[in-house]
Amino acid sequence: MLETLNQGFCLSIGPARPPPHVPATPAARQAKAGSGGWPGRAAVWFGESTWNCYIITLFFIVKQKKRVHKNTVIRPFKAASHRHQDCLDAAIVMARRLCDASGQRFTRLRQRVLELVWRSHEPVKAYDILEELRDEHGAAAPPTVYRVLDFLRAQGLVHKIESLNAYVGCGDPGDAHSGQFLICRDCARVAEMDDPELRALLRKKAARLGFEVDGQIIEINGRCHECLQQKGETQ
Repeated sequence: MLETLNQGFCLSIGPARPPPHVPATPAARQAKAGSGGWPGRAAVWFGESTWNCYIITLFFIVKQKKRVHKNTVIRPFKAASHRHQDCLDAAIVMARRLCDASGQRFTRLRQRVLELVWRSHEPVKAYDILEELRDEHGAAAPPTVYRVLDFLRAQGLVHKIESLNAYVGCGDPGDAHSGQFLICRDCARVAEMDDPELRALLRKKAARLGFEVDGQIIEINGRCHECLQQKGETQ
């Protein structure tokens, strides 16, 4: 029996199996939700309990939509001693997931370019990527690299630092957000923020001038905490 409690909420009471459109096992449900959920809808399970071979399951169905980022710090400055392979592995896993969800192909070349962008937390220039690909394959051309970078930007996987004409990996490509980048002039590493108060303030100030903001990319130069420590200039 499937009873609708109100718009978006359903209560399923019946034999110990979930409704037909929901994967049978918790692991399968988690994998399905992680890949983007069901077409046009996502399901979040609140819990389940069994009694006399019956299962009572409450699940919430909502229309699928792009999440809005709520964290201020998307990617902090990483210490030089951190395990960067974890950052790279996570970026590739997320890229595959997002491309699968949007029906885009995550080809070997796209993956390799993303790996080269993520080989450090410093911005990478397109021609550095090109030279690396030429060393590996010997037949890479600038238009090919720029097309791949444009694709990765369109998918929200990388950002372009305009002042440096270079690229960095996005710290949280699963969420829609603006870019506020802190660029260390000593070590060249980049931190990424998305401060909603700052965005709102800039929109308000721009509106006073009769200007409508349709995008915000802010690049701030300075020195990170680790570099300041090395120079003995921390407060």
